[in-house]
Amino acid sequence: MQQNTNPNTPVEPSGIDKLGKMLNDLKNSVNSVYDGLVQGTIDLESQLAELNASMAGTLGQTQKAIAGLRQEAAIAYPTIVGLGGSFSDVQTIQEGIAQQLNTNVVTLGETVSGLYAGAKAVGLSSSEVGRVVEGFQNAGIQTDYIKDNMQKTVDIARNVGVNTSAVFKNVQDNLSTINKYGFQGGVEGLARMSAQAAGLRINMQEIFGFAERVFNPEGAVEMVSAFQRMGVAAGDLADPFRLMYLASEDTEELQKQVVKMTEKFTYFDEKSKEFKVFPNAKRDLREISNQTGIGYEELVKMSTAGQKMNMLAKDFKIGGLDEESKQFIANVATYSKEQGGFTVKVKGEQKLVSSLSTGDLKELKEAQAPVSVEDLAREQLSESKLAVAALGEIKATLQATAAGARAPQDLREVIRGTIVSASKSARETGGNVRGGIGKANEFYKETGQSLIDLMSSEGGIDKMAQVLKKGGNDIESGLKKMTETFSNFNYEGAAKPYISSGNKIAEGASAAYDGLTKLGNKAVALFSDKGIEKKTAVEKQTNVNSSTTIDFNPLKVQGDINFNLKNTDGSTTKLTQDQINQLLNSAEFQKTFQRMFADMQSKGTYPNMPSKSGGR
Repeated sequence: MQQNTNPNTPVEPSGIDKLGKMLNDLKNSVNSVYDGLVQGTIDLESQLAELNASMAGTLGQTQKAIAGLRQEAAIAYPTIVGLGGSFSDVQTIQEGIAQQLNTNVVTLGETVSGLYAGAKAVGLSSSEVGRVVEGFQNAGIQTDYIKDNMQKTVDIARNVGVNTSAVFKNVQDNLSTINKYGFQGGVEGLARMSAQAAGLRINMQEIFGFAERVFNPEGAVEMVSAFQRMGVAAGDLADPFRLMYLASEDTEELQKQVVKMTEKFTYFDEKSKEFKVFPNAKRDLREISNQTGIGYEELVKMSTAGQKMNMLAKDFKIGGLDEESKQFIANVATYSKEQGGFTVKVKGEQKLVSSLSTGDLKELKEAQAPVSVEDLAREQLSESKLAVAALGEIKATLQATAAGARAPQDLREVIRGTIVSASKSARETGGNVRGGIGKANEFYKETGQSLIDLMSSEGGIDKMAQVLKKGGNDIESGLKKMTETFSNFNYEGAAKPYISSGNKIAEGASAAYDGLTKLGNKAVALFSDKGIEKKTAVEKQTNVNSSTTIDFNPLKVQGDINFNLKNTDGSTTKLTQDQINQLLNSAEFQKTFQRMFADMQSKGTYPNMPSKSGGR
């Protein structure tokens, strides 16, 4: 083999080089998943928090009441990303369902992602899912089963070669008829009827109108009599009892019988290659339309579709064709001018129906094989978008696992409870704002006027003194009230409505708060009254009152308390009172005290309290 010796000629990469490049690109793509993973998780957690707040407004609930929403949204998120969606789809579906059902419902994450896949498979957007759920719920079908019914509808539509979006639209528009008339298999029967109607391009409401006319015995008998007068070969429609049964219990079969009744009124014109109505059949069709309430044009469409099926049936040269396969071929077959007959596409090639082989039939059946709604949703993505979605799903899974966990939720609950309780404390302390503003304006007006009197030498000194004294007293009492309110406010009780059960952060904070209160009570008991005797009494206690308020009054001590500082050489130095005050007020001492308290809490009652802080 001659080698390329020209250095200016580009060298075509070998198959191994191409494979290596592809694998390297794949590795880089996977590695890119972890780029910005931490920030992405933070962003997702923020989106979950915003969704919780938004849904609280939609439902008129507290965020605590819908705490489970975060987890369900996090569960749905990765799957939806893998299907080409985003977090906004999760939010739209959750809010849409709650709004349409008028209930405070939080939909399961798996249900949300399943509904997204189903909606995408039948050509619907996330904003339409809420109405879909409402329709199914009104028909008595629970939300968790809607995706299964969408899957059945898609399978039926594909099996007979009709548009899945058109079939599901028929199903959605006529869900209210499920309990009004009858369908074998419920939604599945309605889906089969919808598929036939989509293939015939007829309005299903016409059939329901006919069913209404023959639902009762009088209407059924009258309809049969009319068919007999016209000499119409109505098949099952010629029996009033059978007609009533089909109207009330099997409307799908009723539609089939109407189509069958109309077959003889049209024919295929070989010269013009068109389906036409027989000249003498036009009056009969008009009369049938008047009696049944089905539009003339609808009857013609039914007739031509039935005639086409009959023509193709004569061309089938192979056995084993079931009704679905026949209907599939009839729906996808088109007349070929070049080949002079009806053809279908098999492996990209147009073949006459009369020349189809067993292998062709197998190929057609494989094309009709069921496909999940998730796979159909992915089929709507190009290769580049599919790759982005697949890698995005990996990243979303990692992010959702962290962001949807309990810890971030607990932290936000505690923060919310703290903010709200502090706000409530401020409101109780400040009192009525409008009244306070009025008093402040009155005080300002009086002091201002007194100042004018003083400056004009009109004896305003005494008046000014009285105003300031009155105002000063009001301010002093107000500050005292504020101090008392803040000191005695039940923060835990105010925050509790915003914190769900099992919140570990809140439980830990509550335990620390209670423990600190117990320690404060013991300290007051220890250093009050008669010193040693009081200490003995405290040591005998096994249960100490755990008040939820802390007394901020100065600690009263009887007797002397000495603080000795141990030097590095072993000697001790007695601290002065100023040094003691500085020590007690220092942040480091307070932290050490907290560590000492933690050791005490772990060891139980007061006699087990350690003699040193345990700090490091």
